[in-house]
Amino acid sequence: MRDTPAALSVPETRNQVWSMDFMHDALGDGRSFRLFNVLDDFNREALAIEADLSLPSARVIRALDQVIEWRGKPRVIRCDNGREYVSGTLLQWAAQHQIRIEHIQPGKPQQNAYVERFNRTVRYDWLAQHIFESITQVQDAATRWRIGSWHPWLHDRSRMSREAHVRFWEGAGLQCPALLNYLHAYESVSAARYGIARYMQFFNTRRPHSALDRRTPDDVYFGSLPLAVAA
Repeated sequence: MRDTPAALSVPETRNQVWSMDFMHDALGDGRSFRLFNVLDDFNREALAIEADLSLPSARVIRALDQVIEWRGKPRVIRCDNGREYVSGTLLQWAAQHQIRIEHIQPGKPQQNAYVERFNRTVRYDWLAQHIFESITQVQDAATRWRIGSWHPWLHDRSRMSREAHVRFWEGAGLQCPALLNYLHAYESVSAARYGIARYMQFFNTRRPHSALDRRTPDDVYFGSLPLAVAA
């Protein structure tokens, strides 16, 4: 029997608890695709976004390994009971890395609320607004979202109409971020994935989070360090 997960709380430092989750949608031709998202619960930092038609356990492990290579490993990873997360392959990998996989209770997504909120942000801001014809377009949209949709000047964008967004950006001599999704297509999947990495950089360093008192994940992390380290 799996232990009941501890009550959701804010970790005291980075790499204490990560959370991961899948999102699902469909391309214009009806093919299903998935997004795999990984978040650090401490400062809500987006650590990975993988997009593809299929994301089996091996891809999940590869994505986690890539994050660990530059970030270090977490003590705990919180997730639901999807088949990729309960597979022997993932559990063996976690045991080898001395990482505890903490499964939430079935039917209680609120026990993984931090990544669930991130998923809603992704879906509200761009995923549900377009019909995508390819995985490359999905990944490109994530990049265009990074470029402008969460610019600090638009932190209260819920009160702005689409026309107000356009007027604001045109007044600054720029194109409205909502229109940028249609202006570029990558030549390769690797280029699109690079774009997602750039989006995550924006999400973590420039996008203000209401749950973090309008601070970015980096603001929270560096604000928690001793001054000598943060300097």
